[in-house]
Amino acid sequence: GINNLPTDLRRSVETTLGAVLMDGSTTSWASAEKVGYGNTFTAVERTLPWRPQLHDATGARLNPRPTAPGYQTAIVVAGHDGGGQDVHADSLGRIRVRFHFQDAQGDTT
Repeated sequence: GINNLPTDLRRSVETTLGAVLMDGSTTSWASAEKVGYGNTFTAVERTLPWRPQLHDATGARLNPRPTAPGYQTAIVVAGHDGGGQDVHADSLGRIRVRFHFQDAQGDTT
């Protein structure tokens, strides 16, 4: 569609963020000027696959899933409202743990 901001505000936005580059036909722009909205799009034939390619020619994943080889050990720590209990579970039954790669506050490093 078109930018319906007041002219002075539109110029201020363009000065701050840069000019808007419009792709599309002049027909859709004219429609937007006339009725306040215009739209164009390119459709893909439904028989063509539209999902991104996951594997290369060798069969390897283009974006491999992250893995954590082996076991990960952690220390059980009390929750924020643990009240000094040995093990505290929240209302969902989750127990707070701290992994070796986290500092004492539980933030990752």
